[in-house]
Amino acid sequence: MAAKSGKIWLKRLKISLVLISVFCFLLSEFIANDKPILCSKNGNISSPCFADFKKLFSTESHINSDVNWEKESDWAIWPPIQYSPYKIDILNQQLKPPFSRFNGEQMHLLGTDELGRDILSRIIYGGRISLFVGIGASLLALFIGIFLGGLAGLYGDGQLRVNLLGIVLILVWIVFMFVFLWNFHLDPSPWYLFFCFISTIGLLIFIRLLNKHLSAKIPLPVDSIIMRLVDITKSIPVLLVLMSIAVLFRSSLIVLILIIGLFSWPIFALLFRNQLLSLKELNFSQSARILGFSNFRLLTKELLPLAFPILLVNFSLAIPVAILFEGNISFL
Repeated sequence: MAAKSGKIWLKRLKISLVLISVFCFLLSEFIANDKPILCSKNGNISSPCFADFKKLFSTESHINSDVNWEKESDWAIWPPIQYSPYKIDILNQQLKPPFSRFNGEQMHLLGTDELGRDILSRIIYGGRISLFVGIGASLLALFIGIFLGGLAGLYGDGQLRVNLLGIVLILVWIVFMFVFLWNFHLDPSPWYLFFCFISTIGLLIFIRLLNKHLSAKIPLPVDSIIMRLVDITKSIPVLLVLMSIAVLFRSSLIVLILIIGLFSWPIFALLFRNQLLSLKELNFSQSARILGFSNFRLLTKELLPLAFPILLVNFSLAIPVAILFEGNISFL
């Protein structure tokens, strides 16, 4: 009984440490910064840390401020670590060891790098970037995998019948996506992503309306097409592509998430397709078809909830892989 209780407390301790780490990563500006969290200057209360936090998704570069907040503030509430990852401590350069201190200032708990920057603050800020890349790329790969794997597993070869105009529109949309990705690195604005999402949803609705009102349809071997896409995507060396993107495109976190996500979807598509091939042959699936369930309702209400636990496990495994790719690019 005591051993079981000890394992439970150990598990809770691990979960608590993970949650605390994620909290620190997300609020990095309030944990490690050379600016106060809250201060008063000439009777005006401000939050310099919150001003830095609002620059999180902006392209503005971080520049060390020359303002001496200790002297110019009437009072101030400081972060636990009073070093930003960009602040150079001239007196503690050349890889100082942990707990190094000079001239009575706050110590560097994990030491400094060769330029005198605090290691702990850089780990906290770098952890947030890794979280954004890992979760963002994995979510993108999960959505693409569910969409393509659902088409392949639910329709197979020949069950999906589309008109020729719909196929032409899909090909035009693919060309548009390539042009969009090329222009996106010039101006990485979230509005581009919003427009891409809206255009994709509009295209799918338009094709569905065409299928209802036009009778000339041809069978589309969607399963074979998607499986060939899986083979092609898995045969491409992702690290080499990321290195090429890092050279050709401007440095952007969103572009990195898009590239990693676009090359990580095959595992989710294969898993979801294989689950659908077995689930759609069960009695409840056949009964739903007899009752008149549409393919979309059958997929979202019946099949996806049963297959989602396996996808969720692989989603958690895809996050460290995406972080590993991001670390390779930052190292190179």
